[in-house]
Amino acid sequence: MVALNRQKGIIPALTQLYPCAEHRFCLRHIYDNMKKTWKTREYKDFLWKCATATTIPEFDTCMTEFSQFDRQAFEWLKKIPAQHWARSHFSGRAVSDMLLNNLCEVEKQIASRERVGKHIEAGFWLRRVGKQIPSGERDDEQERGSVRQ
Repeated sequence: MVALNRQKGIIPALTQLYPCAEHRFCLRHIYDNMKKTWKTREYKDFLWKCATATTIPEFDTCMTEFSQFDRQAFEWLKKIPAQHWARSHFSGRAVSDMLLNNLCEVEKQIASRERVGKHIEAGFWLRRVGKQIPSGERDDEQERGSVRQ
């Protein structure tokens, strides 16, 4: 399973390299695109309600409610295939039902905290992400030293 921000060139490349891989879109990025036009909290609530529905009938009910709330926003969302963003339409082949591309967001967050010009060592980064150690919980220098050993 690969979570994407709907980058148009990546999807065909992944399909060619991994024809059986399931790909999904990050719901946060779908919402970011949605709120460029529809800004109120109700749109986010409808999007999450539809995305987190666990059965197709529940999803259809949520989408019907959304279409009654705002037909234009519903039509916009309907253009994105549900198997890429709605839990009810996931195949079940992937072990995850993740709706957000959190690993990417964690990487960005860690990278933004590092000083400019420093490289994040792969082992250090994987250890922090893998164990989900919050920043500041341990001394960074001590942690980097233990990774090199």
